[in-house]
Amino acid sequence: MMTYKGIEVDLIDDETGRELEPGRYYLILSSPTMIRSGGDSYYLSRRPGRTNMSHEPKVHGWLGTTNDIAAYAQGAVELYQNKGGHLRLRKIEPASVDEEIGA
Repeated sequence: MMTYKGIEVDLIDDETGRELEPGRYYLILSSPTMIRSGGDSYYLSRRPGRTNMSHEPKVHGWLGTTNDIAAYAQGAVELYQNKGGHLRLRKIEPASVDEEIGA
């Protein structure tokens, strides 16, 4: 786990169960609706988020709500190791990401 904008980000790859390696990822925000209690959380995905109805890939914006949990695509980020050896995130220019997924 690491903190990004005051919210913890999960750094475990759902597919492998291992810690993510430095590289390019898509940031997804998972946020409970007013009906459900709990806090927001971020996770990183190797692929852009997809809307829950049309399954269209999106880099920015609302992806949908399922079981009172809303998901929002928060853009592309680079996970990198700083000089102290700590993992950090930085935003990537959105235009290049939109071109990458054909948006």
